[in-house]
Parts: sequence; C-alpha cells; structure tokens
Amino acid sequence: MATTTDEDIQAATVCPADIDQLLEEQVRVVAGLLTTDPARDKRRHADVATSLDTIVDNLVELDTSLGTEAQRRLDELTQAATSAREAAEAASRASFADEPLAEVGSGAWQSLWRAAEEYSKSAYPDHSFPHTGDEAVCVLCQQRLTDSATERLTRFHDFVTDTTARQAQVADSELATFRRQLQDIEITPHPVLAALAVVRQDTDAFTDSLEGLWQALLDRRDAMLAGKQSLPPAGKVMIQGLRRSAQEHREQGNRLEVHEHAQQLQQAEDKERRLREQRAMRDGRELIECERARLKRVANLDAKFSETNTRSITDKVGELTREYVTEEAQHRFIGETVRLGLERVTFRATKARRGALLHKADFLNARRGAQLAEVLSEGEQTALGFAGFLTEAHFETSRSALVLDDPVSSLDHMKRAAVANRIADLAEERQVVVFTHDIAFTMLLRKAAGEHGVQFATRGVEHRRKVGPGFTTLEHPWTAQDASQRIETLRQQVARLRRNEDGMTEADYQRETEDIAGHMSQTWERIISQVLAEPLVDYK
Repeated sequence: MATTTDEDIQAATVCPADIDQLLEEQVRVVAGLLTTDPARDKRRHADVATSLDTIVDNLVELDTSLGTEAQRRLDELTQAATSAREAAEAASRASFADEPLAEVGSGAWQSLWRAAEEYSKSAYPDHSFPHTGDEAVCVLCQQRLTDSATERLTRFHDFVTDTTARQAQVADSELATFRRQLQDIEITPHPVLAALAVVRQDTDAFTDSLEGLWQALLDRRDAMLAGKQSLPPAGKVMIQGLRRSAQEHREQGNRLEVHEHAQQLQQAEDKERRLREQRAMRDGRELIECERARLKRVANLDAKFSETNTRSITDKVGELTREYVTEEAQHRFIGETVRLGLERVTFRATKARRGALLHKADFLNARRGAQLAEVLSEGEQTALGFAGFLTEAHFETSRSALVLDDPVSSLDHMKRAAVANRIADLAEERQVVVFTHDIAFTMLLRKAAGEHGVQFATRGVEHRRKVGPGFTTLEHPWTAQDASQRIETLRQQVARLRRNEDGMTEADYQRETEDIAGHMSQTWERIISQVLAEPLVDYK
C-alpha cells in the first residue's frame, strides 16, 4: 500500500539468519511425509506382528514337544518297554526252556507269531488261531500237526495271550508311537518360513538367533531319537523378545492414522510456505520499496483526478454539439429517411455522457413511450437503420471503404432502388463493397452505377457440387447478368463453338447449339424487360 511505512517494510522483511538452512530442512521433512503412506505402513506393522506371533507359536510348540517333559516321557516309555520285554523274556525262558530252538518268546519270535496269525485268518477264516483241529496243518511249515505240535502251538498261544507278553507288546507299541511323533515333528514348516521372510524384510535382528535356535531344536530331536542325553535349548528369552517386538509393531500400527498424517503434511507444507515467503520478502525488499513508490504516485494522481470536475466539460461538449452538430445531423438524417420513403421520423439529441452527446431516432408527435420496433415493419426498420448508417458515413471524414451485407433485406422494390442510388452516391467518393444474393438488386446497383458514372466491378462466390462453397469468380453467374453482359457471353460461346466444331461429334455439336439457343432465348427476355419494359414504368 502507498501508506506502508519503512517500519512496516522492515517488520515484514525480517527473517532468521539461518533461513536457508531452516528451509532446506523443512523441504526434507515435507518430502519424507509425501513419500510416507500411513495405510501401507499400518498394514506392514500388522503383518510383521502376525508373523512374529506365528514364529512364537512354533517355538512354544517345539519347546513342548522337545522339552524336559518330552524327554521324561520318552525315558518312561523306554524304561517301561525294557522292563516289560525283560519280564516277557523271563517268562518265555521259563516256559520254553526245553524247546529245540532258543529265543522263543522274544521280539523276533513274536513278530513271526503275529505274521502266522494274520496268515491263518486267510487260510482258516472260519477258525480261530491257532487252528489245531482235524486235518489242520501248520501255517508256517505246511505240515500236518502232530499231537506234540498241537500241544506246542497251544502253549505258544497261551504265552502270547499271557499278561506279561501283552504288556511288553503294548509298551513297545507306545514307545514306537512316541518315537514316530518325535520323528514327524517339523522344525520349520512352510508357514513359519513365510513368517520369517516377512520379519526379515523389516529387520534382521532375530534372523541369526532364530536359525541357531531351530538348529539346536533339530539336534535335540535327533539326540532323543538316538537315545542320547541332551539339554533342551534355552528358547524362553527368544520367545519373550519376539512377543515384545510383536506388541511394539501393533502399537506402532495403531498409532498410524491417515487423518493425522494429512494434518502433519498440511502443517509441514504451511511451514515451508511461510519460510519461502519470509525469504522472498527479504530478497525482494528493494522491489517492495519500488512498488510503494509507484502506489504513492498513483494515489497522488487519483487525488488530483478526483479534484477535477468533468461535469462542466461534458455540459459544454453537449452544448457545442447541439449548436453545431445536431442540427446538421438532423437535417442529413431526415433527408435520408425521405429518400427511403420513411415519414414523420426525426432525429434528436438525448444526453451527454463523458464528453459525448448521444442521439436517437424518434417519431414526430408520437405518444410518450412509443418504440420504433412497435410501429415500423421489418422493412421500414431496415430502411431506418440504413438512413442512420448513411448519416454516420457522411460525418466520417476518413473516406475509408464501406462494406454492406445484404442492405435491402425485407425492402420493397421502391426502397431497393433508392438504396441502390444512395450506394452509387457513396461510391463517388469511396470504395463500397456490397454482398448480396438478390439478383434483382444487383441489376439495380449496376444501373445506378452507370447513371452516376462510377466503376462497377463484379465478383461471384459459388457453391460447387460435391465440393462445397467458397469458390470465387470474376463475373456474376448467368442468372445475374444483364442484357449487355449476356450478349457478350453469347458472342464468346459462339466463337468457342466455331473454334471447336471440327473435332466435335454430332451429338456434342447439337448439345452446344441447344445451350446457346436457350441462352439466346433468355437474353431476349432480359432485353424485353430491361430495355423496353422498365423505361415505361414510372416508379414515382
């Protein structure tokens, strides 16, 4: 503003000494926020937390499956199987000491016995095992059973069904089942490896420790299966650390809110903009002082201008215009309207505005509020507008060219002739270009030009079939030519026919002569109307 003081400029342009460094840092802050996607980061924290939970669940399950309790259970089953097997073997030795072969009742022997039992079910489906009835044979040697063999099979069956043997079998089965369970334990199943890949993308803090712990658990499993004594890995500290990390990721994800991020970005951008403005004000102080000086000059000019009273000037212009211009303009305008057949139309000044006096057409002795458009026909309005144009052209001193576009629209024949004469008058002192599609008016213009002795130049704008409009010609089309032009055109057509008739066919020659004959007939009609009829008609 022009009233801005030096103190105001000083206060507006002051900024911190380290403004450039502050702005650079703030640009980095904004760039960081722009590259941050809170929704994406929220999903990332949730994925990492879930993956850590998967790993923790795996370690807890492995600790249960391969820990101290699992070792104790394995030892118990192993001891129970050993004790039951020793008791069964002792019973076997007592029962079968006199048998030809040793180790009756041992594990291998019992396996053989169970295989024979399974086979007997197929060989003797209708008898229980061992089948020792008439005609029975041994399922192993395929020999007929003797009395001693029958007695021996019965003793073997009693031994197998004895409590000691069955307990040994159950104990062995439980031990084998537990060992299979140990063997089937998968240390790092696929979901755990997938979870580790997600965690590794976020941090490598747990990778080495986890891989070491899993290897220790694998060694622990192999040792248990081999019957070796080993200590379970200390994984509780690792599990606690993983759980804390999962909880931290959940809390960080919960703190990320899209709305808060948008607010932070807006605040950071506002701060950057303020720093830029401060620096721009500091660097542009000279320009600010120059602008203040300019505004002071403008304010001074505005004050001087407001002190000037232009009303008296406008009043004087109006007075001089009414005295020296209005009367002549009115005389000229009324003369034009009379020549165009308009009556009781006058021309008067209305009011002065900013050094100019405005005029308008009006009716003589008309009621107040009457409008020209309510009284005059369309053709009369066109004539009135042309009269105003002619009046204005009279006072225009440059004598520049005038361009009229179809000036006789809606006019009758009498007014068209008057317009043609006035255009010819104007053409005596300046160039006049008339655009029209009215052929009759074109002839009126040509006639008026001849009477006033002004040059009449013709041009045509045609629309050609299958091509379009916009093609110009030096001559008017045949329909717009008067009698003399048509006669000249016929002479040219006849001369062209005589030049070309030697090489023409009979059909082409006949067609050309018929065209010339048709044009001659039309030319004769134009001569009758233009040369003979029109001079006999008194349009006055």
